Amino acid sequence: MDASGRGQHPAVLRSPSFRARADFFKTTGRETQTLFNVAIRSTSVTFRETPKGGKPLIRVFARLLDSTATAPATPAGAEIEFAPAPGNETVGLDDDLIFQAHARLPPGSYVARITVLDEVSGRTGNSDTPFTAPDFTTPG
Repeated sequence: MDASGRGQHPAVLRSPSFRARADFFKTTGRETQTLFNVAIRSTSVTFRETPKGGKPLIRVFARLLDSTATAPATPAGAEIEFAPAPGNETVGLDDDLIFQAHARLPPGSYVARITVLDEVSGRTGNSDTPFTAPDFTTPG
């Protein structure tokens, strides 16, 4: 409720809506290059006015956890900051804002705890996304 005692509009309480996935690539070593993609619906974030029109101000980051999502995947904690795709500058209504990050990981099962922060509205969205980095060194 706001100060007048009225309820807030449901859209104000919504978290940014997003989808996440991981793609995997063979490296020359034992580790697997993992590319993370996060797609955020443009209608689920707040745009701030600029001289060139509305612009979102979004931060995306993830923490890599073990397969049970109870401990960091590495001693350093493996926190990853995502970069916005260049096409985000011209995103339209109902388009996706794309953010990407990458990490080299030993083969195994992990959970990416992804957080999307809409810095204009202050709203956040979170998701635990399980994935398995394949072992490209085994034949088959």
